[in-house]
Amino acid sequence: MTVSVQFHMMPAEVAGLFGHVASKAGVCTSWWRRPVKRLAIVDDWGRSSLEFRGGDAVLFKLGAWEESEADLVTVCQRNEDALVVEIGALSREGLHESWMHSMSMDEEVLRVWRSVAARLRRQTRAGGIAVNERTKARGAVRGRRFTDGARQFFYDGGVLFGPVPGVHIEIAE
Repeated sequence: MTVSVQFHMMPAEVAGLFGHVASKAGVCTSWWRRPVKRLAIVDDWGRSSLEFRGGDAVLFKLGAWEESEADLVTVCQRNEDALVVEIGALSREGLHESWMHSMSMDEEVLRVWRSVAARLRRQTRAGGIAVNERTKARGAVRGRRFTDGARQFFYDGGVLFGPVPGVHIEIAE
């Protein structure tokens, strides 16, 4: 069974959105910079030195890690119950989507991750329109979510990229 939320957030919003997860009893947190470098085991989300950027991933796990110095994909395979937050890249071209996901057969783990997803949904607003940049075709993506920072970025003229090349997302009001 899975937990999955696609959303746009500014990299600076990561700690505010997900710091509460690390404070749950028994949760271990690992911060990765693609493609292979683990930056830290995060135990103090209040530190101002946590500067997440697009392309980073934060993994949460109930219990101990199956450690690996391998790449992020291998770590995810060895820790299949982990909740993964992939942070969308922010560049001059625009903001890419972020994705929070987990797949587990453990009901207790899923219950915790579903509560995290529910909290994320309460802290974001839904409603977007996918626009094909070549054909200008438009379609509703009601499940797409946006933080306040991503909404402000869009209203200030920033581009929100979708999950595939050639598609951008507009915020529906």
